[in-house]
Amino acid sequence: MTPAISPTRPLGCTETFFAWAHAKFGAFTIAAAFRFAGPLNADQMLNSIAAIFASDQLLSSTIISPASFRPRFAHEPNVPPLVTIVARNHDDQWRETLTEYVNRPFDCKDDRCGPLFEAIILAGDRQHEIIFRVHHSVCDGRGLMILVDRILRHYECTINGTDDVPLTVFELSEPLCPKLSIRRRLLSTLRLIAANTVDLFRRKPQLTNVEKPTAQKCSGLTLISYLALTENETKRLIQTCRQRETTVNAAIAAASLQAAAHVAGVAHSSFPICIQSNLDLRSQFATSKKAQNIGVYSFWECTRHTSVLAQEFWQLAKDFRHALARTSQKYGVPPLGFCLFAKPFLSIAAKSQSTGRTSDLTLSNLGVAELQPTYAGLQLQELYFGTSQNGIGARIGVMAVTVNSRLCLTSLTLSSDTGYSSAAFLEELKRRLIHNSHRSNLP
Repeated sequence: MTPAISPTRPLGCTETFFAWAHAKFGAFTIAAAFRFAGPLNADQMLNSIAAIFASDQLLSSTIISPASFRPRFAHEPNVPPLVTIVARNHDDQWRETLTEYVNRPFDCKDDRCGPLFEAIILAGDRQHEIIFRVHHSVCDGRGLMILVDRILRHYECTINGTDDVPLTVFELSEPLCPKLSIRRRLLSTLRLIAANTVDLFRRKPQLTNVEKPTAQKCSGLTLISYLALTENETKRLIQTCRQRETTVNAAIAAASLQAAAHVAGVAHSSFPICIQSNLDLRSQFATSKKAQNIGVYSFWECTRHTSVLAQEFWQLAKDFRHALARTSQKYGVPPLGFCLFAKPFLSIAAKSQSTGRTSDLTLSNLGVAELQPTYAGLQLQELYFGTSQNGIGARIGVMAVTVNSRLCLTSLTLSSDTGYSSAAFLEELKRRLIHNSHRSNLP
């Protein structure tokens, strides 16, 4: 029986930040394209998406007063999901849809934002894509993987005629911040104030060898480029990382730093490049059930690196890994009073355009996707995801995930940022990964 009053709860600190950033700048919409091969029952897939949507109170909520300091989730039990089936006509169709999804803000009317979820099924003969769009206050990248696995498992059980179709009801999930150490959050506050004060008074923006960016630098469409390594290239990269005693994430970071400096032409710059790495904090929850909530259970940590082109590739990877481990172990959690500090600071900083960015680079690596290779004969081939970078996002976004032994990479830049080509950056990133996997020295 549906309760007379629908459940509500206040947004947590990071959820509040994303709600405000989206309402003010249209930033940080999450969108992802899952590419499949094999037989697809599109109608049943739509039904599975609708069933999982209805079973999760957070996913089927709206946000009340999204731009305020006290926004709230309000569960909307009688609102159906926005899911459509469209005939797949050409291979660029999913790219066009993903770009449109990333760049279209969610509806905010009468001080309410919602629905917070949307999906489209591009159904072909043997090749299909499902593109999801979700508000960042609802989930992070890892949460999206959890959500899609729920949907695909429900679809598989239904197609196979299994009696026990998985359909756990998830109430409004608990936010991250109350579970974290107060002392650690206070240390993060002090560090955030110090780091951003330094950035605000830097003599010129990072990653540029030209004059101060114009007012359009913080606006415009988010451009997306896609690239996947082959299975052999991915395997070779993993093996080389093990031999070099580092990680694939560190190698992607090193390649991103060098590719950004190369494309921007800042080989001799002494200014540090700031790279923001997303950290999954689900381990902070003691129970496995909490780990299965979609929610926002991640934060980010910034490290700064100078003269990246002058450094040997694998040494840069090790330095990045060491710097990230050192800062994330001590800090790496949302600061106390995060929104009280971040919202006015970024609002003021965004007006100066050159200092309105959250970082030069952002790296979100989901690692090996915890998804099955096939669901009821439907094989997952590739996965690309991204977030809108308008206003206060990173100047370059790098999204990575390994699916079926292939590393899939996405790069994000702004159309108004003429100093970068998203495609050129991604090609340079790939070139450095592959060549250094072969232990070749690049100029």
